[in-house]
Amino acid sequence: MLQRIALFTALCITFFGAFPQNAHAYLDPGAASFILQGLAAALVAIGGAWYAFKAKIKNFFAKRTEDK
Repeated sequence: MLQRIALFTALCITFFGAFPQNAHAYLDPGAASFILQGLAAALVAIGGAWYAFKAKIKNFFAKRTEDK
């Protein structure tokens, strides 16, 4: 399944790279702050999830090392 996804992704990148078009787009100065806010929110969400599941992750790996 993963190989099919990788092949599909490679074909899409090749197709869109072979037929470039002008974007006719404009990024205003506020777009950079919008992107930074999204990245900051993603980092906070990942950190919060890590903090919430840290004990469960530690217990999972501790049990595996005791079994050996």
